[in-house]
Amino acid sequence: MADSDDKPGDKAGDDTLKKAGSFLSKLGKAAKEAGEKVAENVKENAPKAVAAMNKAGNVIAAGVKENAPKALDAMNKAGDAIVDKTKQVTGLGRGSVKLELDQTKAAPGGTISGRLVLDLKEPVEAKRLVVALTAHQRMVNVRKDSGHRTVGTESANVYTFEVELGGATTYKSETLSFELTIPPDALDLKASPPTTPLGDVVRSVAAAVSPTAGPIQWQVVGRMEIPWGRNLTDDVDIVVTR
Repeated sequence: MADSDDKPGDKAGDDTLKKAGSFLSKLGKAAKEAGEKVAENVKENAPKAVAAMNKAGNVIAAGVKENAPKALDAMNKAGDAIVDKTKQVTGLGRGSVKLELDQTKAAPGGTISGRLVLDLKEPVEAKRLVVALTAHQRMVNVRKDSGHRTVGTESANVYTFEVELGGATTYKSETLSFELTIPPDALDLKASPPTTPLGDVVRSVAAAVSPTAGPIQWQVVGRMEIPWGRNLTDDVDIVVTR
């Protein structure tokens, strides 16, 4: 009996291959259709997405354009506040006060005349404006502590006389004249000994009788008193003699 050309096993294999090929063909067709749909959706929606992005960008740009000046103004105000506070605390950038004296030597009972020049970079709010005649004397203190002596010096106030040139107000650059009178007993003034426990102080010697201390020092002081800030001051040494 002769063998058939198509064996059962070969036929089954052919059927499997045909089914696999048909499946792959359908899968490829589905993938192609899906890809075409995706491409079509992208093509259809891309302009909308771009338009939406442009719109969002325009909104952001408009917001920045509208608020940038406000933010810049706020930053400028904060910067100005810092600068003002720095000027108030340090006195830098406010300007200066300067004394101009017609003479720097006077006798007891005589006068010292001059001017206080306000050279201000901007208006300054101050409590008052004063010129003062002051005198200080160096004191020598010898103290005993636990059997050891220590020697020190300090500047003691002898005389102060103030003339107020202006009260609480806003000051601008100007020049104000003044005159100060030297006390008639200027050469007889002495500093009072410092107030200290008697057991701790061996002696307190004034400059008039001590070779280790200087004489009475006289000054004219100009001062603009600024609340919660550094005062603007200037001082000039003068000589009081007969």
